[in-house]
Amino acid sequence: MPSFLAEFTESVVFLTSIVILCAVYAPIFLVAMVPLSYVFYRFRVFFSSSSRELKRMQAVSRSPMYSMFSETLEGLSHVRAFDKKKEFQSAFQKLTDYNAKMFFYSFMLLPYSILRMDLIGSFLILSVSVALVLLRDNVDAASAGLAIAYSLQVMGRLQMTVSCSIETENHMVAVERLKELAEMPQEKQCVKKQMKIPTIWPTDGAIELKNVVVRYRPNLPLVIQNVSVSIPGGKSVGVCGRTGSGKSTLLSCLLRLIELEKGSITIDGIDIASVPLNRLRQSIAVIPQDALMFSGTVRDNLDPTGTVTDEKLCSVLKQTFMLDVITSLAKQTNANYDVDQNVLNAKVSEGGSNFSVGERQLLSIARGILFDAKIIILDEATSNVDGESDAKIQKVLRDVFVGGTSLTIAHRIETIADSDIILVLDQGTVAEFDSPKKLLQRDSIFRQLVDSSNNN
Repeated sequence: MPSFLAEFTESVVFLTSIVILCAVYAPIFLVAMVPLSYVFYRFRVFFSSSSRELKRMQAVSRSPMYSMFSETLEGLSHVRAFDKKKEFQSAFQKLTDYNAKMFFYSFMLLPYSILRMDLIGSFLILSVSVALVLLRDNVDAASAGLAIAYSLQVMGRLQMTVSCSIETENHMVAVERLKELAEMPQEKQCVKKQMKIPTIWPTDGAIELKNVVVRYRPNLPLVIQNVSVSIPGGKSVGVCGRTGSGKSTLLSCLLRLIELEKGSITIDGIDIASVPLNRLRQSIAVIPQDALMFSGTVRDNLDPTGTVTDEKLCSVLKQTFMLDVITSLAKQTNANYDVDQNVLNAKVSEGGSNFSVGERQLLSIARGILFDAKIIILDEATSNVDGESDAKIQKVLRDVFVGGTSLTIAHRIETIADSDIILVLDQGTVAEFDSPKKLLQRDSIFRQLVDSSNNN
């Protein structure tokens, strides 16, 4: 865009200079320049709308082609297994042909416009020449030569001005998108007046929800309805319920990923709405269903801030059964690996693809251990791992997070069966909140879920 904008500015200044010069020394030039300038303007309006629409169609046709290409690569084994290569090739060729057609139309629009502008420019030269012949007795030779010479230059400059103005306008779409991103509403650091927070917070991990009401947007129905729960510090809580009952939403509220419509959530007596987001989220460890890892080293993934010593990092890896795994990885990726080298420099592929799902979950737990989190949230953390990895994760949580509060949403009921408290949600409300033993002794929803799990 800067190059087109510079050329457009240069052309406008040049044209303005010519018009002023000719108005002073060869006024006859303006006789043809004024009406033809209006014709150029009308042509620019027509050409601009066509160009903008064709560019939009070209961009729209490109996305399905790229999407199909990437999706086919990811599912290439399935395509070959079901012998669907010809169908996929045919579908991709159709998308490619349509995109090429839009590109061709967009590309040919410029020669089309140049031809039309050349014709208009020729009329400018013809008009000036005819006017000079008709008024030859009133115009001196120098002024006539000046008018004809600048008529030839104006034709090219008008073409460039129109072309650059259209390209600048088309490229301004990117600026508009950047402006929208820059002005996008940010998360509020504190919804309520910020309170003075102790240096060490939270200390117990006690969580209390009072009349919590949540909806995603004002025009949507309530997701959480008047939930009031008090969780003592240091307890493990298993959260269960049927799909859409509000389990993940409730835990998202603890991180203020979703702001409450009504009610409050306090941790150790401090309303989280008055806590800055960075402080709140640093105080809670989250183990998601798909653990996130970045390309780099193991050290960078565990401690992005670089504030933890290597000894503590290795100790945490040992606690989470990952030290041997990373040592083996370091030896595989570095043929000249020496035992004295730091295993923390082992390379991590993009997305952690050189680790299994269970190993990525254990590394996520290691992050929480490093920063002594008193509250840990596990959102379906073991739903995609095998039984052995699940057992390791549960052992780490029991042995390492002693005294911490854990909230677990589990796909497997047996994962939360040994929790201190079971929270059962039903359509955004608290259906049951008691110990597993007491819930199993009566005809409860939790008991029905356990029976259903055993039958499966």
